[in-house]
Amino acid sequence: MKLKLTEAQVTQACIQWLRLKGYTCIRLQSGLVNLPGDRKMRVGTPGLPDWVVVNGRNCFFLELKATGKQPNTNQDLWMFLAGERGILCLWADSLEMLQAKMKEMHGDAAAPYACRIIANR
Repeated sequence: MKLKLTEAQVTQACIQWLRLKGYTCIRLQSGLVNLPGDRKMRVGTPGLPDWVVVNGRNCFFLELKATGKQPNTNQDLWMFLAGERGILCLWADSLEMLQAKMKEMHGDAAAPYACRIIANR
């Protein structure tokens, strides 16, 4: 049985592991920001993944979720459209899922790789 982790816990584990492997992880901001007077302002594009991960000249977008959760409709659409343009996007709900997807891409979960599309589900 998989241990249930919050999105914050999954993020901490995945980003720490990526940084230990030499990746630069850049947090992307997207969502609603509360303003005075019960107003809200959208920041970023709906569906934009949480992170861009860079190693040398290779990069990918990464969406992280709590254990058992999946990307929402906007996130699925963003990742699909990016993939259609040859931009690699991954999502994971655990460090193990991220490591498995990276291993599937290259054969070594820690190795840099040339960007190519991989199934998100």
